[in-house]
Amino acid sequence: PDHPLSRFLKAILLLLTGNTLQAEELYHLALRQETGSPSALFGYALALQMNGKYKDAIRRYNDFIDIYEDQLSDPNQEDLVDLAYEFLRLAEEGFSKPPRWKRVYSHAIMNDLGL
Repeated sequence: PDHPLSRFLKAILLLLTGNTLQAEELYHLALRQETGSPSALFGYALALQMNGKYKDAIRRYNDFIDIYEDQLSDPNQEDLVDLAYEFLRLAEEGFSKPPRWKRVYSHAIMNDLGL
């Protein structure tokens, strides 16, 4: 379906099942329709990194940090901003699969489209 939420949910499933190229495409389409979605932006950055597109992933992680650092930071727990910094560093070092990357999806914000 063409609805951004449908694309987003399918992108999550594709990424979790190792279909990273398809996930990247769907995250990108969802993000183009829902430009204010932190979950789509983070997912897109992760998919880019997992596909070895480090320069693009680095740019998207930096976008995520610049836009959402103040909104999403929680000093009492690991949050998506912490993970964005960690994954950014790993992308800079050329790691395509951050350790325990699936933990991203334990954060509630990653399971919706920011709607």
